Amino acid sequence: MDQETFYLYHRLPDPLDPADLTDRAWLLGNGVTYSVVAVIKAGAASQAYEGLLARKDGQRLRGVEVTSGTILRPTLPGDVLVGKKNAWMVLSDGQLRELPYGRSPALRTYTHDASVTSLN
Repeated sequence: MDQETFYLYHRLPDPLDPADLTDRAWLLGNGVTYSVVAVIKAGAASQAYEGLLARKDGQRLRGVEVTSGTILRPTLPGDVLVGKKNAWMVLSDGQLRELPYGRSPALRTYTHDASVTSLN
C-alpha cells in the first residue's frame, strides 16, 4: 500500500470547546492557533489516526510511522489531521470528520492584453 504523509495539528495553547467543533474554527484559525505537532506516514487518514492512538498507549501500529515534533498534550477534539488533498477534524467521539478543503477565490486578478515585444 502506498504511504501518504499526514500532519497532525493541535490547537494551541488550548483545545477547542466541544461547542466550537466546527469547520469554521479550523478554517479561520489554522494559521494562528494551530501548530504542527507530528508527521505521520500511513496508507490512509484513519490508519494515521489509529497509529497516533496506539502511540499514546506506548504501542506501534504496523505500517504507520509517527515522527513527533512538539507534542505537548494528547490529541483532543478539535485537533486536525491534514493530508495532501484532504483534512479531518477529530470529534468528541474520537471519529474523524472530513473538512472542506477547497481553494479560496482570488482577492484580485490581473489581465495582460498587449503583446510583449522585449524584456530588459
